[in-house]
Amino acid sequence: MQELISKKYIFVDKTYEDQDALFEELGQMLITDGFAKPNYVDALRQREEKFPTGLQTSRLKIAIPHTEPQYVNKPCIVVTKLAKPVVFNEMGKNDSPISVDMVVMLAINDGNRHLNTLQKIVSIMGDDALLDQLDNANTCNEIYEVFDHVINN
Repeated sequence: MQELISKKYIFVDKTYEDQDALFEELGQMLITDGFAKPNYVDALRQREEKFPTGLQTSRLKIAIPHTEPQYVNKPCIVVTKLAKPVVFNEMGKNDSPISVDMVVMLAINDGNRHLNTLQKIVSIMGDDALLDQLDNANTCNEIYEVFDHVINN
């Protein structure tokens, strides 16, 4: 089974003007690299508008934008630790903006694997030790270690 997380798709200290710019850059990268279909970015925007993905944790504010599997060719996760926060709406609250510090973008083409991976990522949100590691991470390798441990085990 193909690895979901790769150091090639982990970024540190990235800056985006807003959520739209973030979706455009990261989504286009997934399209260009063959992971996502041409309508992936539009699907991200539409899904985020209907079902926001911002989460507040004890340490970090994290967004987990994703689409339905039909917009994805092959699975990949992109993780971006932001240099300056980007506004997302809080999960379950369309009118509650939060400024997120990290984005974990999912592109998964299998419904069961998508749900399983999403559950694993959400489990990080309740683990203060892992959140501390992510909060203190300054390199791609440090972020990779956390996600590789959680997702691939």
